[in-house]
This record gives sequence, C-alpha cells and structure tokens, in this order.
Amino acid sequence: MLKTKLAYRPSGYQLPVISIIQEHKLYQQFGLEAELSLAQTSEIAEDLLLRGEIQFIIGNHIVPMSDRVKGVPLIYMAQATNWSLDRLVTWQPGINSLKDMKGKRITFGPARDSHPSLTKRLCAMQAGLDLAKDVEVVPIEGNDMAELQAIYDRKIDAALLSSPFDLRARRMGLRVLETPAVPMVCGMTVCTMSPFAKENGDLVKRVVQTLSAGIHRFRTDKKEAFSVMKARLGKSTRLQLDDDELIEHLYNDSVELMDKKLYPTTQAIQNVYQAALILHPEVKSLNPLSMWDLHYTRELDEEGFFDKLYRA
Repeated sequence: MLKTKLAYRPSGYQLPVISIIQEHKLYQQFGLEAELSLAQTSEIAEDLLLRGEIQFIIGNHIVPMSDRVKGVPLIYMAQATNWSLDRLVTWQPGINSLKDMKGKRITFGPARDSHPSLTKRLCAMQAGLDLAKDVEVVPIEGNDMAELQAIYDRKIDAALLSSPFDLRARRMGLRVLETPAVPMVCGMTVCTMSPFAKENGDLVKRVVQTLSAGIHRFRTDKKEAFSVMKARLGKSTRLQLDDDELIEHLYNDSVELMDKKLYPTTQAIQNVYQAALILHPEVKSLNPLSMWDLHYTRELDEEGFFDKLYRA
C-alpha cells in the first residue's frame, strides 16, 4: 500500500464525493492508504502542501496561479467539474438578464472575493457590464442565504445564486432566471508540486483513480448520494439542505456538471485564468496552460480506466 495525505475544500461539489470515498475506503481498491482532511481556505491548504504535511490538494483553483508566478512549482493534474451554474435571482419585474442590470444594485457576496464571487463577477463582465460604472456592487457578508434575504428585503435588486438557493428563491416568490452554465475550473481539481509528481507518477494516477471512483459512485448510486448529502450538507451547514426537494435539486445540478473523465476544457481554463486576473493582476505574465500536466489522466484514459469504470 502506498500512503498519501490529501486536503480537500468545503465545497458542495466535493464533500459528498469525499465522504463516499472515506466511507467505503475506495482508495484501497487502488493500493492506497489515504488520509483526507478538510482545509477551510486555499491558503491553509497550500501552506500544508508547501510544508510537506500533505501531498495533494483537492479544490484550489485561483491562488496556485499567483503562487506559480512567484516561483512555486504548483501544477494541476486532473479536473472533475468544468462548469459553474448560477441563476439570476431578482424581485424586479424589468430584469430579464444581466444586461438589464445597468443602474441596479447587485451583490457578488462578501467584500473579500473568493473563487465563487470572482466567477460571478466574470459572468457579469462577460455580459457586457462595467462593474465600476454600470452597477452598484453591494457587499453582503454571510452566506448565500444572506444574499437571498437581501433581495427579498429589496436591499439589492439581484444576485447570482447557485443551487439550492435558487429553489429557495422560488419558494419565497422571487423571480429566478435561468442563465447558461459558465465554463469554469471548479470543484474537484487535483493539485500538487511538480517535482513531487515527477517522482511519484504512480501515486498520482492512483489518486486520480480514487477520485474517479468516488465520482462514479456519487453519479450512479443516487440513494447513497442522498444519504451522504443529508448528513454532510444539512441545515447546520452553508447549504442548509433540510428537505429532500433541495437535495434532489442540488444532486441533479451536481451530476449534470461533473465529467466522467477528469480533463479540463480549454474554455474552463481560460475563464478561471480571467477570474484570477481580477484579484491577482500579476497572473497576467502566466500562460495558464503551464499549470496543467494531464499525462497521468491521459494514460489512465488510454488504458481504458474511465470507460471500464462506467461500463461496470
């Protein structure tokens, strides 16, 4: 058995899959003894990686690009989710898309930008909005529920909200406008140090296999996925999943956004790079493709691993 330590992030896309992996010790199928721990922030996760306390991060997307510009040899090796889906929620009858937000009040969440808020900013910018001139950006501290309440109380005009808060918005009588999913590197992204990957290619492949097996089980065993989501994403958490309809809604969105083969798309890479530029202008000197080493994932694909997994 090869031993490894991984840190994962508190994401609604990740927690159920990681929980399934832990519950069934799926890593043992691939000759691994894995210790998985939760890291609340990307900075904490990268500090653990740089100190050698872990070998992999599952779910850092923005900060590694900034650190690579500074000479830290971080790389990505596999990618499970290439889409971000937020729906425009508003109380205003005259708002039918982001293009109608000129002169209106919108929030992208707390004042301190995170990856989700950067994705929302990018979405608004790609819709043609100048965030400094066209809209009033109102920071809302707290979670998505605080943003939803601010819309309901007419403190802001609209926000981009992810599942399941769009369903909660409908229940509150607010207008929920479907928006296309945005190509974006998010969710379960495998990150490590380049020198470590070169020396431990077999370990890298086994980690990718383990995550793929967890995603497969999440996608194909809905009953277990529901049970795990209720336990790990219940009403005491940010997502506040306190009934089966909310779980069903989040599950359907999650499955729709997860890929069976762990490759990033070129559009997702480009958009996460553009999102990083908003907060880290120094990333401009970085070619975003330099972050990716996909030959481990490609080797598994050529060996038929992903196809066999879903045939079984």
